[in-house]
Parts: sequence; C-alpha cells; structure tokens
Amino acid sequence: MMKAFEDYSLMVVTDHFTPISRMTHTREPVPMAVYRSGDAARKPRVRGFSERTALDGEVGFPKGDELMTWFLR
Repeated sequence: MMKAFEDYSLMVVTDHFTPISRMTHTREPVPMAVYRSGDAARKPRVRGFSERTALDGEVGFPKGDELMTWFLR
C-alpha cells in the first residue's frame, strides 16, 4: 500500500510516560519510532520501543510542538 506514495514518513509515538511505580502520567520522554522511505537503503537502528529506551534515546524535544516540526522537515 505505501508503495503508492513517492516519499513518505511514518511515526509511531505514545502519549505519556506512565511508570508503574507512580501509577500516573509523568513528564519523562516518551518512545517514538520514525521510518522514512528515503532511508530504506540504510541499516535500521533497532533499540526497542519502551519508556526505558526513550530515556536513553538520541533525539529529544523539550517542547512537544518541536517534534512535529522536526518530523515534517
């Protein structure tokens, strides 16, 4: 289905960090995964998709609206 589009990007992201110990939403980074069709020839970086891997991630955004600006570039 996605082959019908020339270039595309896909992002999967959670809405809130929710540690079991706190049993409520907190302000820590949330996991996200991004796939860009132009990167298909690159070796994928697989780090997992969890709240723990989000804490160690290489891309972070102090303000949520910065995420979409980065993604749409």
